[in-house]
Amino acid sequence: MTNLTEIFELLKAIQQQQQSLEREQRMVYKQVEALLTLQNRLRLRAPLPSMRGFAISPDFANIIVDVIETYQPQHIFEVGGGVSTLIGGYCLEKQGSGKLISIDHTEIFSGKTRANVARHKLENVAEVIHTPLKTFELHGEAFEWYDVSMASHMDAIDLLIIDGPTQWDNPRRRVRYPALPILHERLANRALILIDDADREDEQWMVEAWLKEFPVELVDIFDTEKGAKLLRWR
Repeated sequence: MTNLTEIFELLKAIQQQQQSLEREQRMVYKQVEALLTLQNRLRLRAPLPSMRGFAISPDFANIIVDVIETYQPQHIFEVGGGVSTLIGGYCLEKQGSGKLISIDHTEIFSGKTRANVARHKLENVAEVIHTPLKTFELHGEAFEWYDVSMASHMDAIDLLIIDGPTQWDNPRRRVRYPALPILHERLANRALILIDDADREDEQWMVEAWLKEFPVELVDIFDTEKGAKLLRWR
């Protein structure tokens, strides 16, 4: 009986592993397909950096293109940059107007993003600012978030893209929550807020908290690799 039970458990584990591999294969195909679509939509002057992992996935990059093409924002503020900075820059260049400001607390990473912006010749539409983290107290809880006083020259934000600080392997929880409490006074009327990694528990909590605390509404939920949501400031 013991041997039979062990065999059933082994078969179950094999089946689960096979299903996991099949899901990953489908996701890889979806991301390759999204990357090819992205390259057809934008006239790239240089190869894009690696995507997925800590970087945005190709499917989210296409969501950025969709949102910018649909709503044509003039002032984009990006919290946590990288590949998305290039995507947004190309979209604004194609649009013929607008400016993107991207902030990142890691000096090395912000330097790489700035170098990529120059490599793609997008300096006229995209600016990268190294913005260290500082302590903010919200609802009696301490959060480490960006010192946005270093980006005080930005205009009223039409599109806010949230993909930082890094939550993965971070001992702090809900590290992206301060974005709206700190930036809401800088949002233009009916500004859009695009959130990556929206399937994660911390980001789900964040969105629910914002919907209760601020005059924002949920516009769309996107079925991407990491999940994405679009909110609108009312």
